Amino acid sequence: MEGNTGGRGGRSFARVEALHAATMALQCLLPREAGGPRQLAGEGLQPWLQAGREARNAIPLLDWNERSSRDACGGLVSAILPCCNHVIHQSWQGRSGEDSKLPTQSLLTMLQVLGNAAASHESMRDRVWEQGWPSPLLDMALADTTSSCKSVIAMIVFNVLKNNSAASLNFVQSEEGGQLLSSLLKVFYHKQEAPLSPDELNGLKDLGEWLQLIMEELMSQGHLVALHQRMGTMPSSGNGDAELLFWYLLDDSISNAMQDVKDTQEFHELCPLKLQPQDYAYLATELGLIFEICLDCARRGRKYEEVTAMKLRQVMHVIASSLSFESASIRASYRDKGLLHSCVNLLKSLSHAQALKTEMGLKRDVIRILANMCYRDQPSQDLVRELGGIPLILEGTNIDDNNPFSREWSVLAVRNLCEGNEQNQRIIAGIQPQQVASVPQELRDRGINVTLDNSTGKVKVVRDDAEREVVEPPPRPHAEDEEDAPRAMVEELKDMGLRANVSSLSCDLRPIDAPCQLDEDTGLVEISHPDAKPSSSVYHKST
Repeated sequence: MEGNTGGRGGRSFARVEALHAATMALQCLLPREAGGPRQLAGEGLQPWLQAGREARNAIPLLDWNERSSRDACGGLVSAILPCCNHVIHQSWQGRSGEDSKLPTQSLLTMLQVLGNAAASHESMRDRVWEQGWPSPLLDMALADTTSSCKSVIAMIVFNVLKNNSAASLNFVQSEEGGQLLSSLLKVFYHKQEAPLSPDELNGLKDLGEWLQLIMEELMSQGHLVALHQRMGTMPSSGNGDAELLFWYLLDDSISNAMQDVKDTQEFHELCPLKLQPQDYAYLATELGLIFEICLDCARRGRKYEEVTAMKLRQVMHVIASSLSFESASIRASYRDKGLLHSCVNLLKSLSHAQALKTEMGLKRDVIRILANMCYRDQPSQDLVRELGGIPLILEGTNIDDNNPFSREWSVLAVRNLCEGNEQNQRIIAGIQPQQVASVPQELRDRGINVTLDNSTGKVKVVRDDAEREVVEPPPRPHAEDEEDAPRAMVEELKDMGLRANVSSLSCDLRPIDAPCQLDEDTGLVEISHPDAKPSSSVYHKST
């Protein structure tokens, strides 16, 4: 006889019995006659809900070395999957007195049982996938179910794909895999825009975490490129573009990986990203392709689609985030696939392509990539110089309303270009100003302009001719007024309770209280209060 004796054996037997009880409860919910009308039998969903929760909690504690545990769990999995189809097709019509939430709660419990089974033992994982994929798992992902249900579906998918290269490859290459993942991505990124209940918010948070785990698992197995290509074939429109949502998820996964190590002293040396070397090369190539689409539209005078601009910004953000780590291999992979060429060419295009020039944040993001690429990486520093990128980066220090923080990123880029690179330092030191690039509209509206003094190489602020009379100094007093000017000044100072000794002026002030004493060295006007006493040279903070 299989099993142990005593307390441990009794607990194991009780857990197996809990699974048998849940299976029996499910059998009462199936149609009584094949092909006949589907109706709810027995006492409805409540018995299953109670038994299912007990089985869900018992599965992780089963002794998988016992055949009885494997048989009981396998039987329960096989009983649940047909019932899921009945729930999502709204084929269960309970008694009028039953709680309307019971179907949703019952479906969630069924999915949780499947998730725990797939996570607990390899044989159960294989059974769930063989009997549940693509239907009914895909049907439940596409159906209008709660975010909690969808998060458990994502959990099941992750546990099936984990360390399972065959299932992972089949998943990313199949149309069904693309459908499931794109539908879950749309739920996660779009439901956040609507008001949700606390339960829905919690389910949405769990869904996002499982989606990131799926992405990281597929990256670690080298399936990133295949997954992106699959998502690119999914029908979509606008913000629901599956490929765009793929970039969102990848960016979130990278940010999450950075969060895990940001507080460590070895932050720049650690690289927890699970991207493969070929993935970095693919990202650089993809950025070049999207940029060419945008540039071609700009040449033709046409505005490219908004979703294309969003993809461009998102790919750039993914690349910039992945460069947050001090990894020569990552930079080499990007450099070898022409990332620096694409970025410098994009900066050049921004000066004449109006459609690109007005794209919010585009210049800033390009300079951010260049700044990160040049961080302690001399091959990148040299290549940016050879491509003519230094003047373009310096131009980014100008104020640009369409590119907030571009000035800060440009300063960082200059710093990284010059660190340990004397040739770049000499080039920047030898650059002479040629002209004023731009004047902020606020200054122009007030008649203020900025010009370059060619003799000194410095800029100066001047008023336009139309405003000249406002800024010119008042005319000098005539000769007959010059003798009275010092006396008037002294009188004004006297009214304020001050005494003025004026010595370098051609006038006689002896009738005034303050005697004139000539200071031939400075010719300054000495001003003091009549009651003032000599002060010490020590500064005392006033209380």
